[in-house]
Amino acid sequence: MRRTLNWFSLENPRRWWLLVAVCLALACVAGDANRSLTDAAPVGLIAFTLTGAVLAWALAQGRWSAIKAGGVYASAGVGVLTILTARISGIVSSLFIEAFSIFFVRLNREPLDLSALAGLFFELNARMTGLLSRWGQWLAAFSQGRTLEDTVVDGLMWLIAFWLLAGWVAWMLGRRSDVFGALLPLLALQAWLLDVYRQDETMLLWFSLFIFVALLGLNRYENRLREWLRARVDYSENAGVNSIVSSLALAALVVGLAGMTPSVSVDEIRRAWEERRTAQAGETGSGTPVRSGSGSSGAAGERIAAGLPRDHLLGGGVELSETLVMQVRTNDFSPVPRVDIQIDAPRYYWRAYTYDYYSGQGWASSAIATADYPASEILAVEKPEYYRRVRHEFEILNSENETLIYRAGLLESSNAPIRAEWRNVLARLTLPAAPNGSADLYRASSPVSTYQVTSLITTVDVATLREIWPDYPDWVRTKYLALPPLPGRVTALAREITATAPSLYDRAEAIERYLRTNYIYTLDVPAPPTGRDPVDYFLFDLGEGYCDYYASAMVVLARASGVPARLVVGYVGGTYDPVQATYTVREADAHSWVEVYFPQVGWVEFEPTASQPGFQRVGTGAAALPYIPPEKIEEPPLMWLWRWLVGLPVFLPWLALAALLAGLVLGLRYLLRDWGDPRPPAVRQIGRVYQAMQRRGVKILKSGFRASQTPQEFAEVLKTHLVTDIPDVKMQQRQENAAKDVEQIAELYQLSLFSAHLPGMKDAKLAEKAWARLHWRL
Repeated sequence: MRRTLNWFSLENPRRWWLLVAVCLALACVAGDANRSLTDAAPVGLIAFTLTGAVLAWALAQGRWSAIKAGGVYASAGVGVLTILTARISGIVSSLFIEAFSIFFVRLNREPLDLSALAGLFFELNARMTGLLSRWGQWLAAFSQGRTLEDTVVDGLMWLIAFWLLAGWVAWMLGRRSDVFGALLPLLALQAWLLDVYRQDETMLLWFSLFIFVALLGLNRYENRLREWLRARVDYSENAGVNSIVSSLALAALVVGLAGMTPSVSVDEIRRAWEERRTAQAGETGSGTPVRSGSGSSGAAGERIAAGLPRDHLLGGGVELSETLVMQVRTNDFSPVPRVDIQIDAPRYYWRAYTYDYYSGQGWASSAIATADYPASEILAVEKPEYYRRVRHEFEILNSENETLIYRAGLLESSNAPIRAEWRNVLARLTLPAAPNGSADLYRASSPVSTYQVTSLITTVDVATLREIWPDYPDWVRTKYLALPPLPGRVTALAREITATAPSLYDRAEAIERYLRTNYIYTLDVPAPPTGRDPVDYFLFDLGEGYCDYYASAMVVLARASGVPARLVVGYVGGTYDPVQATYTVREADAHSWVEVYFPQVGWVEFEPTASQPGFQRVGTGAAALPYIPPEKIEEPPLMWLWRWLVGLPVFLPWLALAALLAGLVLGLRYLLRDWGDPRPPAVRQIGRVYQAMQRRGVKILKSGFRASQTPQEFAEVLKTHLVTDIPDVKMQQRQENAAKDVEQIAELYQLSLFSAHLPGMKDAKLAEKAWARLHWRL
């Protein structure tokens, strides 16, 4: 311990600038990782990496072997990673504060109130259980070669990689002074990040190269210095300063020249050659390139029809009038003769548009393809599982050129001709389409203003949704997890909300609950400042807004946490007239809400707006969805672990956590027992064996033991006690053998204390074997 503290003393400046160089190099790579990964970068990556570097540096200055130091470093990493990933630092600190307060209350003999402590334990248990559940899902999927979208696990992988990298760099420089072995992997990772993520800014890479070249020069000077000291060669007092200045200047010159030298790119040479050939071919012929006619939807405001009372999404305050939009006749109830009869009418969401592209300023739809269908064309498969069929008759009021086709869920068919606009071109070619397939309808319209629509509404229950794993198809991953560059605090908030949510549904529900409980609904809000992300403005500055802000915030937070989501625009509810059995929908009923994609089910609605009641999940009674199709049922190698974790009672995770902590404490105690001990390992081992024999012998001898006894005197007294008054011949022989073991341990211990030739590891093994034969006889 004294050696480590001396290494960090202010009288040893070399140690300080070398540690600073290590931290700067690691900070450069972590900074490039943050910039390259953007929203996927784990929070606190730079601070976490530097913490690991300082810890590994301190371990490198001790006398521990690489195995022992690696065990301590890994144990510390597990603890820090668990606290960061589960977001339990506040809970842990609150637990300590509450425990101290209970201790002082107990000292004052006041009545104890354990409710706060129990609440903290329950919250900690929920977070740890959720984290274990997500790890179990990811491990089970990994064992099958599947990829699950989980931002927590992805961030944890990067944290583990940088923790190990920081330990490697600090250990190789601090223990072995190996500049090449320490920094070459660091530079390789930094170059790989810049190449894979197409980063043009290479300033941090050049700075890392500067540190690398400078350390090479300084390391060369130190090697020569050791040679001079060994050969007793005198050297100038200014040699150190001159070497440092020369190394830094040479490193700056080399890196500067390398940065100014133009790089040769094979891709650019090939591209220039192809352009030259194209230009030569153009001299002999002419032609005009033709673009495909799929087109794009443009900005959100360009596609909103007159029936929806907003020019664009995510603007300033809105004014919703009482202008009639449509009347909807339902088949749920028959007309009643009197107005005073109360009927609990269902509350429907009348959808018009679905948006998939968030630009950082508003919503739009990606490229679409238009297709015309005759009346009664079936657009979806025959009522799949977890859906129910509803029929409504729409009468659109005040329509202009075309009429939007409204529906209460997935559009199955209409008695009017339809023009459908698909985001997935292949979807219109594979009708009828499954609701959980790639059919992705942006909107539908018709030339008539009165029509009947058959829709499919999801009826999946919460238990089934919680069984679904986030194994998304490529078209969902590409479109519905895409985000523009977001402010870091938006991504951090998304991970904070969903860090320990065990399932895909729980993550979506946690975001929905957070928005409904922490923000105020109002129509009177200012427009976002120019250049500001509206979601960031709503979440951290505005604190209030209308449905567009709530729904947009949930979609962005969901995607940032690995949950595919989209924005839906239309109307909600309306005034139900029991006499006519119709809903009257006005402009004031305009609304935006959210849909989340669940594999094997499809799109499921969520309601984040605080002024609206949430969705009621209807139970189907169907069995939970399996993770793999029935025809491919194979037991994954780690599925037994997943089932065991799910079936644990509430208290068993705490027992497992207590066992883990106990193991860590015992392991640290074992590793720390030799901290700061300057004796050789063999001497320390023999001393431990003798001390164990002495502790056991004191209990046997009691009054026959004196603290002033030498090891030889203590051994003689113990041997006499072992071979006295034993009538059995066999037992007498065994005790005599035990006395020989006592004598051998005492002799080895005396040699380790007083001999000029210290015992080696072979002698330590002899002492251990003698104690293994002896300890059960005492």
